[in-house]
Amino acid sequence: MAVPYVLETADPATGEAISFDLGVSMTLTEFTDSMGVPLRLGRAVLVEMGLLQPEGGRLRIKLEHQAAGLGMRLHKKGTRFPFDVLFPAGQAWAKERWSSAKAEVERHRGSAAALALQAYCDWRGGPMTTQMDVCWLLDHFPELTTRDIARVLSVSEAAVFKWSSLRTRQRDHAESRKRLHRKS
Repeated sequence: MAVPYVLETADPATGEAISFDLGVSMTLTEFTDSMGVPLRLGRAVLVEMGLLQPEGGRLRIKLEHQAAGLGMRLHKKGTRFPFDVLFPAGQAWAKERWSSAKAEVERHRGSAAALALQAYCDWRGGPMTTQMDVCWLLDHFPELTTRDIARVLSVSEAAVFKWSSLRTRQRDHAESRKRLHRKS
């Protein structure tokens, strides 16, 4: 849900409060949701188009884009994590570049994963089951979405979900057994 953002600051000469209406801005999460993609893929697309950059373990709007009025880096007092918003101009800028950047990200992610999986199967000496393929991709390419994995393996998203859910349950069970063993 987009919210109107207002920047309040003090006039250095008079000390009076000045409000700047930034328009209906969106956080990066809201923007990627509006584009209909998962957050992880959306952020990868925004990095591909050059809007975001890695900084201190987080993805932040580049300073030159903030200076150009596309968005703003924010850090709410009393919170631990900063967040960024895209102004309407930044949303329009990103939407113009979205389809080509998304296609590039998907092409790169899928092809790299498919090549790595094929190289592993060749090294291993034969093909693996679909369950093994899904688990291997999740272990080695955690940024892949269910749709990406389904595309790489040419299986349904339901099959990927089934095997990834089983993997999660098995890991949780193993972790709980490990904790029980440590306590005794």
